Amino acid sequence: MELDGDKLTGTVTIDDGEDVGQLNGSVTGTGFGSFADFKISWDDGSVGSYLGMLDHDIRLVGITFSVDDPVTPATWASS
Repeated sequence: MELDGDKLTGTVTIDDGEDVGQLNGSVTGTGFGSFADFKISWDDGSVGSYLGMLDHDIRLVGITFSVDDPVTPATWASS
């Protein structure tokens, strides 16, 4: 991901090694200070909403939910 001003864009790949396998996605959103608020459009058609912040290890960590199922949040961390 890249931050240009407050505009956050890029591509991401995730591989859970289990049920979903590998997914690629396109990122759009904003970054401000140590916080990020963005959506990922995954290549399986799903869209996730993400809110995160930099932790003490300079990783993004936060919460996410599917735009189609916003009542089921999950935690996430970048690697």
